[in-house]
Amino acid sequence: MAKARNYVARILMVRKDNPKNITIIEKVYQGDNIGISQVEAVTNDALSEYLTTKVSCSIKSLRILGTMASSYMCDKTLQATVQHDCTVMGETAKETNEEYIPLKVWNEETKTYVDDDTYVIGVDVYEPGYVISLGKESTNMFGQRNSMYLDSINSRNIHGTTRSYAKRFKDLKSLKTHLEKYEKAYKYLVSNAGYSISYEPANEYFTENEEKAFKKASGKKQASITDIKNAITNMLSDINGVEEAADVPVKTADNPKDEAILRMMEEKIYKPYIDKFKKDGTVFISEIGGMIYDAVDHTPEAQAALEEVRNDGYLPYMIVHRNTNIGDFYTVLYVSDCKEDWAEEHIDKYGYIMGYTYNASDPELSEYGLSRIDCCNGGLQLL
Repeated sequence: MAKARNYVARILMVRKDNPKNITIIEKVYQGDNIGISQVEAVTNDALSEYLTTKVSCSIKSLRILGTMASSYMCDKTLQATVQHDCTVMGETAKETNEEYIPLKVWNEETKTYVDDDTYVIGVDVYEPGYVISLGKESTNMFGQRNSMYLDSINSRNIHGTTRSYAKRFKDLKSLKTHLEKYEKAYKYLVSNAGYSISYEPANEYFTENEEKAFKKASGKKQASITDIKNAITNMLSDINGVEEAADVPVKTADNPKDEAILRMMEEKIYKPYIDKFKKDGTVFISEIGGMIYDAVDHTPEAQAALEEVRNDGYLPYMIVHRNTNIGDFYTVLYVSDCKEDWAEEHIDKYGYIMGYTYNASDPELSEYGLSRIDCCNGGLQLL
């Protein structure tokens, strides 16, 4: 069962006769995720307590905006975000220009909720705390690249995720304690896997609240917070400043085909495609998001790229395709005919690998050299 996380419902009460008159109420609650029914219940409880009367509001939908959610249909301060890459949870509001939610209050005489003539409300939901950035990126099935943040870590493994689902540290003290506990593990990741560790507030509302709290704190408390910040800064400098580990000797195979299979395993190619190559030498093509299909049935450009590599006496085992604004590229990964070079042809910890890049837009610009790839979803993607 997933551990409940802390969320904050940030409720804005706006007077109908004076839209600039805004009251902000924040209510912390626990949940497995941001859910409409729970947010609605928390909002009603918070408003009922504040107004000292029973209150009812109906939240029809929540827009997920990165690390927060909003009930606004057309909030002017969030329009730019709302119009780009937001997901809607629940029933979409019928009035698309609705900016705030109508408020209803309890009428003791009629024993019903009636429309309130004074206020309308809006609700934002966010998860407070700090998050740890890993200095890496991940690729989803649509080929979109996202910065990676810490989900979990122990002495043997680390798991990354997006910022929205990252592990939260409630304050700087808990973040410092975590870094002290796993300092050795983080140094290993930096030294051996090219990570870069830093921290940041989970979202802008948490940043705003932390700044307000610091200003209101006593001089002694401010000094304590500053000391913790400095300690974290020094610790991260020490972690990220660790020397890069010497490259581990690369294991190679005895023959070109086994060498190609070994590399495909290193590159985390989906096993059925490795098995097919092992069986009959089928070369697959991988595109954005790691999507894979048979290169034989693909374009003449892919075949031209394969032929160039084969004519040079090399064994191709995978094509990575990407069409960009500077060219349509088909990068062929191969095993050369010189066994002494095989170790240098393997992918390194930063994703660089030797390949032949065929430029279908201008074939004369095709060349051998290093390309950077991402192993994702059982396939590969050019970066």
